[in-house]
Amino acid sequence: MARDESQRRQWQVGAAVFLLSTGNNELDAWVAPRRGAAIARITKTAGHSPENPDRLASDIFDACSALPAQLDPLQARTAAQHLTKVRRILRAVEKQAALIDSDPDLHAAIKGSRGVQLSAFTELHFELQALESSLRLLAQKWRSKADLPVALKGRRPSELEWLAGVSFPLIYERHFLRRAGRSRKKEGEPAGPMVKFIEATLRELGISYSRESIVRAFTRLAALRPSPSDKGR
Repeated sequence: MARDESQRRQWQVGAAVFLLSTGNNELDAWVAPRRGAAIARITKTAGHSPENPDRLASDIFDACSALPAQLDPLQARTAAQHLTKVRRILRAVEKQAALIDSDPDLHAAIKGSRGVQLSAFTELHFELQALESSLRLLAQKWRSKADLPVALKGRRPSELEWLAGVSFPLIYERHFLRRAGRSRKKEGEPAGPMVKFIEATLRELGISYSRESIVRAFTRLAALRPSPSDKGR
């Protein structure tokens, strides 16, 4: 998990070079030549030139920025961690509630007279109980992998798999007007412009990802990429 977090920070920092505008003129002037150089290296490696290099850079940045939400729109990945914290807080609140309930005068003063009005303390208790319930269900859903497509055979794609297998192949098709695909050299090594494009893009993000890993991700996540007929709708 720590390795995943470190790798995530690495490519998120690397993605900043593809940002078109930061709102700071001095910073934009510093980024622009580096963005141009990165795109030039990527396109040279892929062997094709995009019609709009800036648009390509923007799409790469957007793909990296949107990745966490695409893979985990409900933040189910962190639900179990949050659930543990909420339960710890809830136990502490319940312990204090038991102390209050043991003294009728305190109970009346803090929890409200005859139950007509809920105190902030009681509302907090209810809110924590509701939050615990929702987090528990969310964590169970994440663990059960019930929302995964059958084609993924019960294993969630990593963030790098998603970039290599879904986001970047679609960007390649959009900007180079070629179907994403892969081939192999006579020696068996993966090759082809798309594979080279993804490898070069990840390298600019500071990530070393083998061509074999790119091909595996591309093949495994094929069902999650829109088909040509879907894109026209």
